[in-house]
Parts: sequence; structure tokens; C-alpha cells
Amino acid sequence: MKNLHYIFLFLLGFSSNYLLAHDSLAVKSLVSRTEVSIYKAQKEMIAGKAVKKPKELSAAIQLQVIAVSAYKSNDLKSAVWYSLKAREYSNAILEEMKLEGIDQYLLNSSENNLLQKYKYESSDEDFHSRIAPNVIEETILFDPQKIRASYLMSVN
Repeated sequence: MKNLHYIFLFLLGFSSNYLLAHDSLAVKSLVSRTEVSIYKAQKEMIAGKAVKKPKELSAAIQLQVIAVSAYKSNDLKSAVWYSLKAREYSNAILEEMKLEGIDQYLLNSSENNLLQKYKYESSDEDFHSRIAPNVIEETILFDPQKIRASYLMSVN
């Protein structure tokens, strides 16, 4: 009987580790896809599209940096929240440009599951207290290499 108790505890620990690892991979994918959305918005603004949103792009970048930091410290809830908020900003830029094929930047089913699991609330004021109020200088903001050198937006 005592052995069954140990087996049960082992299986319980194994399954919780599995679920945590699964969540971690799903969050990593979310954060990575947000990075792609941000770079797409940046690229389209650089390409001379009429829509220029330096304030929104700056906010997306700063929120994504916080999301990456949270992910690396295993704070999955914060990583989800900040990356989702960053995606809202970058996707709003893309939607305003009325580009074709931007559906690929919308949330997929796995990301929607994370949104539900971590009870994401878009209107949470904590976002605005964590990001710098300044817009990133345009010479950096619209230069892909300078952005990559200045801001860690990737979990890889």
C-alpha cells in the first residue's frame, strides 16, 4: 500500500511537470509569434506605408521586452500578458494598413487557450506603469538591426 502512495505521488509530480513544460512551450511560441508580428509592423512602416505609428510600435517593443524577460524567469503569466498586449499594438498597426494576409498574426487556438488560462485582461493599467512613456527614437525604431541590438524581443 505504501508503494502505491509513492507511485501516485510520482505520477502526480510527473504530470504537473509535463503540464508546466507544455505551457512553457506554448508561451514560448506565443512570444515568438508576437516578435514576428512586431517586426512585420516595423517592416511595413519602413517600406513607406502611409501609416506611421511610432508610439504604438514603441509600446509593442517595450511590452515584448518585458514578456521575454518574464518568460526567461519562468513567470509564464506575465509573459503571456505582456506578449499579448504587445501583439495587440503590432496587430492594430497591421490592421490599419489594411494589408492582405495579416490573419497569420491573429491569435491561434493555442494562444487563445493561454489567454483563457491566464485570464488575460487587455485593459489592465499595469501595462502602462511598466513601460517607459517615451517613444523610441525613430533612427532606432525603424532600423531592424538597431532594434535587435537595443531590445531583446526573442526568447531564442
